[in-house]
Amino acid sequence: TTAICSRFCGPLLLRVLQASDYIFINQKTKDRYYSFGAAFSKARCFAGLDDVRIHDLRHTYASVLINNGVSLYEVQTLLGHSSSNMTQRYAHLMPHKLHERTEIIAAVMNRQTIQAVKLPAA
Repeated sequence: TTAICSRFCGPLLLRVLQASDYIFINQKTKDRYYSFGAAFSKARCFAGLDDVRIHDLRHTYASVLINNGVSLYEVQTLLGHSSSNMTQRYAHLMPHKLHERTEIIAAVMNRQTIQAVKLPAA
């Protein structure tokens, strides 16, 4: 966790993690929260996202990573999945990404065709 936070979360959050094992501390009990359902519900209502579930955020996390070039194996590791099949259920590709991938093979084939035409006859 610390390695991920030092890279992605910034120095402030890293200092918080070094001071405690938890990011969010209950100010009344000075202990970790055992549930964040009420806080999440308030935040969701405030944002006008009444139909969003915590689990939806996990799918979004995976999809954003996959659609930005992170490998399935890396996402699998970040999500803690033991199987890539489970990760594939989470990672939803955007249709335009699939089209971009087909353009890669078209470009490669086009280059090979052009090179074949330019080769001198033996």
